[in-house]
Amino acid sequence: MKNITKQLLLKNIEKLHDKHIPKLWPIEQNQTLLLVWLIFYYFWKLFKITKLNMLLEIGDTYRQSFSFSQEDVIKFAEVTGDKNPLHLDAEFAATTRFKRPIIHGHLSSSVFTRILGMEFPGEGSIYMKQETEYMFPMFVNTEYEVIFTVMSVDREKHVAEITGEVYIKGTSRRTIRGLATLMHLTKI
Repeated sequence: MKNITKQLLLKNIEKLHDKHIPKLWPIEQNQTLLLVWLIFYYFWKLFKITKLNMLLEIGDTYRQSFSFSQEDVIKFAEVTGDKNPLHLDAEFAATTRFKRPIIHGHLSSSVFTRILGMEFPGEGSIYMKQETEYMFPMFVNTEYEVIFTVMSVDREKHVAEITGEVYIKGTSRRTIRGLATLMHLTKI
């Protein structure tokens, strides 16, 4: 009986070996190393799955870099009808205090809904409220970083308040700050 179990185990390890490990180590020569690698691999997978499904806690943070192109601004203007020349006309914008076209405020803060709705906490999020303050203009083809921080959590209602702050990447210049109230039935 032991021999059959061992053979089945080795057969499954060989299948996993063929699928996940380059042919650096023939299975016959180093089954111990392979077994250690497989254990590590599956604990790593379990960690990733668990991490993705963890409940948000006060103080949790999430960061992501992003930028917008002039094409993004043009598409946003088409969808919303906001064709203010301050966003679309470089000659006009040059006559303003900004000296170049600026991104629509709601386009620039759309990073909040994209990340909160798809990544942190992610799919299944229901936006209930957003307070936003635009502090400094944003420009196309500029790298920004958004930082989210969980400020409060109500487990009974599955609701959290999450701050979002946008900075010009690599600086302390904050362009937007906001507070979102979200509901998520499995992550809050």
